[in-house]
Amino acid sequence: MFNIYAQPIWSEFNALVIAPVRNTRDEGDAQTEVEICSTSDLEGWTIYGQQHSGAVMAILDAMTIEALIKPLLSAVAASSLPVVYHDEDRRTPPSSLCDLCDRLAEIIHDDVDTDAEDDLEARDDDFEAHPLCELRQSIGETCGYFGIEAEGPDVYDALRQCVHNLEQMEGMFSDEDGTIKAAIAAGHAALDAKPPS
Repeated sequence: MFNIYAQPIWSEFNALVIAPVRNTRDEGDAQTEVEICSTSDLEGWTIYGQQHSGAVMAILDAMTIEALIKPLLSAVAASSLPVVYHDEDRRTPPSSLCDLCDRLAEIIHDDVDTDAEDDLEARDDDFEAHPLCELRQSIGETCGYFGIEAEGPDVYDALRQCVHNLEQMEGMFSDEDGTIKAAIAAGHAALDAKPPS
């Protein structure tokens, strides 16, 4: 599942940050305190809002990528903000979700054992086993990154689901500037303009 930290005012941020995190509290402690970590130490994920000052504010924790994706899509749709991947060792530039797939692929390729360069099958196995591969795959499937086939009805269904999620979450977030209502209206307009084939 996931834990929502704050009701964000999207205009206070210039990017959304996806980060692997670990709990720094003792195992028996009832409360958790997470910090950004390396992919080898990750215990879960946090979506942060990056403020204009550069500071970040935790918006949501998710224990699994599956629990992360729908809230991430809803946040991107509601805010229209670019997305950054950030861990203990690296940080990608702000980009769209589809462009983030390219950045994650670059990170994975950099991490894959260079000794396996001559063995393409071993490199493919290492790529698939990398902790960021599932994140990249899940994001790519939702934004049409993997080609024309994924951009058909699947994208329409993802948009429909995203608009539905926004409507369900609308009361959970402050919408003083009307960003969420505008995102919902824009989503409905896009759905009405291009019905599924």
